[in-house]
Amino acid sequence: MKKISFIVLILFIMFIGFGCNEKEVEKFSFEIINDTQCALKSFKGNKKDIVIPEKYHGYTVIKIGTNCFSDSSIEKVSFSENIVAVDSSAFSNCANLFEVKLNEKLKSINTWAFLDCTKLEYLYIPKSVEHISDFAFQGCASLRKIEFDEEINEPFTVFRTINTLGTSRGVFKDCIKLEYIIAPEKLNLDPLIFEGSNVKTIFSVNKDINIDLFKNSDIKIYNSLEWKLTPSGDPKLLQ
Repeated sequence: MKKISFIVLILFIMFIGFGCNEKEVEKFSFEIINDTQCALKSFKGNKKDIVIPEKYHGYTVIKIGTNCFSDSSIEKVSFSENIVAVDSSAFSNCANLFEVKLNEKLKSINTWAFLDCTKLEYLYIPKSVEHISDFAFQGCASLRKIEFDEEINEPFTVFRTINTLGTSRGVFKDCIKLEYIIAPEKLNLDPLIFEGSNVKTIFSVNKDINIDLFKNSDIKIYNSLEWKLTPSGDPKLLQ
């Protein structure tokens, strides 16, 4: 009898345990932009791995709206192919976000878009990107490496504040683990980009890079004849 009671108790505990597993939920809201396009306006739910929807009732999703995922517990996000803009603070304070896959049509990343995403370690910037605004990645304390597509478009300055003529400031502010940038040939650089960051070195793939802008900066710039990539993908100065 005691043995049967013990088995029943174990089954009951297992049942309670399985019953406590929280079902993953995601709920999006959208904002219509025009006859064919819309923006992702908000997200509610506990789902960790997010794929941005491509369509909403026939409308193409082209933008991730302001504060859309702000303060959520998401861990991964993959952009759908038609996203062209990430609005201000769209992913701010996503403290568990460690993987972001940007799409190949993305054009702009706005102010504080990824503010304080403290677990984000790596980011690939596709060649389609034209604008990255002030403080876009501020406080991404684990960010170690940013990789730019080598075929980045000319003549755009990638770090350019949207709707202004000035260069963006503090794009990598408080990114304490980001110590260097590998800059593709057609990426125009400005010291203001790295204001408040821990970036100490820029390795350019351009052998004729103009270093005059950085003459009053603590950042060191090396052209393509002065360094090489190691098998691990990290830059190393030539002797």
